[in-house]
Amino acid sequence: MRGVIFTEMIEFVEEALGYEVADKMIEKAHLDNGGAFSQGGNYPFDQMVKMLTALSEITGKPPHELLFIFGEHLFSILVKLYGKDIKKAGSALDFIDSVEEYVHVEVKKLYPDADLPKFTTEEKDENHLVLIYESNKKLESFAKGLITACGNFFNEPLNVNDEIINETPHRVRFTITRV
Repeated sequence: MRGVIFTEMIEFVEEALGYEVADKMIEKAHLDNGGAFSQGGNYPFDQMVKMLTALSEITGKPPHELLFIFGEHLFSILVKLYGKDIKKAGSALDFIDSVEEYVHVEVKKLYPDADLPKFTTEEKDENHLVLIYESNKKLESFAKGLITACGNFFNEPLNVNDEIINETPHRVRFTITRV
């Protein structure tokens, strides 16, 4: 998993909950590197699971809720970095539909070893998009947070439903409707 996800997670916890909570999360997670991540690095996914589990224990919030909130936060960071490019898509549904063909292709150019989820469009019209998310990391709540924040960025509130359709490989159907 890319280091930027780890560094943003730590910064998010520091901003939202304070430095003490971030320190407790890192300490409680017993990370191999003591919480020293670089944005350009690549780290085992289990380190993120340890941080998320520790944060869940500290806050009393379930991991899926924390992942959703973190997804919303991370989209705001992407907007700061790439807002003009995101806006070029024209709408939230068009941008979300382009993630696999545009965003993930660009990420792979920069980081060929990046282990990204796969998104396949099943249906699409002007106000409705059905996507299949596939990843054994089971981060659909994180994806749902990104999707929701994307709708907010475009000032297009979205209703996002998710349904697990397969466990191995882990596949989730997102039904996204413009409200």
